[in-house]
Amino acid sequence: MRKERLMVNNTITFAEWIKRAVWLLFLLIIGYLLTASIFSTSYLGGYQYMDYASGESVVNTTHTFYIRDHYLQHILLFALTSFLLVRGTGLKNAEKSVLHKKYFPLMICIAAGIAAAGIVMAGGYAPKSDPQKVLDAASALYHGDYSPLERGAYLFRYPFQMGIILYFQALFMLFGENNYVAFQVVNAVWIALSYYLFVKIAGILWGRKHKYGVFISLLGLFFFPYLLFAALLYGTVAGMAFAMLSFYTLLLFDEKSEKGKILLPISGLSIGIAALLKPNYVIFLIAEILYLLFSCFALKSAGKKKIMRKLLFTAALVIGFMICRMGVDRYLTHLNQGEKVTGIPMIACAVMGYMDGKTAPGWYNGYHTTLYADHDYDYEKTEEAAIEDLKKIISRFLHNPGETVGFFARKAASQWNNPTFQSLLMLDGREGRGGMNWILRGNGRYLYILTANLIQTWILVGTFLYGVLRLRTSAFKELLLPVTFTGGILAHMFCMEAQSLSAMVYFPVLIPLCICGYGEWRSLLLAWKEEIAGNGWRSEGGKRVRNKIVCLTAAAAVICALSYTWPFAKIFARNDDTGIFDTYTQETVHEDAVLSN
Repeated sequence: MRKERLMVNNTITFAEWIKRAVWLLFLLIIGYLLTASIFSTSYLGGYQYMDYASGESVVNTTHTFYIRDHYLQHILLFALTSFLLVRGTGLKNAEKSVLHKKYFPLMICIAAGIAAAGIVMAGGYAPKSDPQKVLDAASALYHGDYSPLERGAYLFRYPFQMGIILYFQALFMLFGENNYVAFQVVNAVWIALSYYLFVKIAGILWGRKHKYGVFISLLGLFFFPYLLFAALLYGTVAGMAFAMLSFYTLLLFDEKSEKGKILLPISGLSIGIAALLKPNYVIFLIAEILYLLFSCFALKSAGKKKIMRKLLFTAALVIGFMICRMGVDRYLTHLNQGEKVTGIPMIACAVMGYMDGKTAPGWYNGYHTTLYADHDYDYEKTEEAAIEDLKKIISRFLHNPGETVGFFARKAASQWNNPTFQSLLMLDGREGRGGMNWILRGNGRYLYILTANLIQTWILVGTFLYGVLRLRTSAFKELLLPVTFTGGILAHMFCMEAQSLSAMVYFPVLIPLCICGYGEWRSLLLAWKEEIAGNGWRSEGGKRVRNKIVCLTAAAAVICALSYTWPFAKIFARNDDTGIFDTYTQETVHEDAVLSN
């Protein structure tokens, strides 16, 4: 009996160790992103310079600017938020009225969808770049033209896009082949559904009738970059909806395992569809699997039955994903007259993430496509060449640690510290009705960038508070969202190319965590307030609170002072372009400003 207790205790301890290790890694990553967001900002925009060889002005529309941010504005916003959380009468009244109404979060989510639909209908912008290539391939296959599968063609190189191609073909049948605005309105519906699933997930994590649901939906409504993503005809927003449906059914299964027969296929097929729409969502699948396996350690003492249910759900996720993936692959093989389409080796794409590019370190530079073509589209030879290049790059990184740190710092900042997430650049230059020109090229551009910058930092602050304040008290099921975001960060840092558009695949999952973080912060502030309410600041409780405030203020002051040092600037506060950057003119490619190369 005593031996069994020791085994149980050891198991529980090990499970808790896993949870805290994952939590600390997540907290470390969020802390880095938060520090970078407070002291610097990255913008992707127009870069005009003089080519002295030709004497002409040259425009590179995908240059990343690293500029110093005004940290005082973020500090003041946090101070104002803290004040309203404690003293805001409106919040107190809301708690007694609307925050517990079940329909309010749903109504706000619908409002977010309507806002996104209004944006795309006002703009009416046609797709360009990769979305246009995908739509062109979908249109060709829709009409029986298999040229996208010819040697060296788009789908021959990127067969993983077949999932989104089938999705667009379904939209062709519903709305017409070139009805881009209708497709974008469908994206708005996916956004509204994703937000509502965030609310439902929060209900499972922190209480089904919890007031967080209203604030989650409100934050989604004011998270303007994601609303603009409705105009992006790609798999980002649709994939998020299916991924969150999989998350919701998984957590619901954990709560009510008797519904497993219904939830198993829904969750597995949902994550499979999400990964087909955009391969990045495979990371969400991996996060689900890791969560389920980790939770088995926590449940080991509860009996084999619960463990088997977890393992069964894990198998269902994998099977659902494989059914979707293999089904599309077999269909693609059928279209290609029975010959399997391998595409560019993934290792070549990963190697590109370790290279410099015109946009920023680790961004697209055409390496993988050129390498594939140079080796006559031979998969094995391309893979071998990519591995050799990777060995050389790793060797260079190991022998130049300073260069390595600078490379990854700039890569991370360019992808994760861009508050607009390329939402402006992806619309700029497109043909359309021009309803968004005030934001894209007019005076509203600066206001949009400023607002997006404040919102991004505000979300990261709340998420950091969540990580700190719930480190010891969090339930095991709360690991799902942190593991997902951590996986996305690590994957893009070390296994993928960087892109701000791709960062939006993962950043929205921070919204529920952010709201919970501010909720925990409010509870702490109210506890401090109650502690000094009796005998004031001179009491023992008052002294403890005063010391905590002094320590937090001193720590903030030290960090602000360090932000002016060279090491801090190289790692956190990248300010390479502060002296030459003007948000209002330089990020607008149609301005006449000229920079020297």
